[in-house]
Amino acid sequence: MAEVSAYLDLYALQSFQSSLTVLTQKLKGVATLFPLEDPFTVKLAGNGKGHIAVTGHVFEEAT
Repeated sequence: MAEVSAYLDLYALQSFQSSLTVLTQKLKGVATLFPLEDPFTVKLAGNGKGHIAVTGHVFEEAT
């Protein structure tokens, strides 16, 4: 298992929080955390029936 270091900027967190608020109220939509300078994304997608799919990607750093 690899470790990933991340720096989360305020804009990314605020945007994610706003999207999560809508997602939890409507149970439909997408909330994505995508830090500008970091090697990962996390996506939550609601289907409107109470199911939320969580996906994420970690990208290799250039060497």
